[in-house]
Amino acid sequence: MLAKIFIDIIAASYYFILKYFYWEEMKTTLIFLAVLIAFTATAFAGAKSYKVTGPVLAVSNDVIRVQKDNEKWEINYDKTKIPLVKVGDKVTIK
Repeated sequence: MLAKIFIDIIAASYYFILKYFYWEEMKTTLIFLAVLIAFTATAFAGAKSYKVTGPVLAVSNDVIRVQKDNEKWEINYDKTKIPLVKVGDKVTIK
């Protein structure tokens, strides 16, 4: 009789320990998945688009510098897709 009680106590303790560690592992997995979803959502949110209108300050091989109000914007561009731009031209870039 005493042996059966001892075995029941050990079994209950073993069940409790397994349940506790399973929950801890599951909690860690859920936190990891939540962080992964948050980073994925921000990664695929897309780039911001801006509209800049103003005079061209400088043109180099892949960058146009445009002044919008008191700010100077540097915008990457591809010469094959955008027509010839000269310093002093007023442009609108989206």
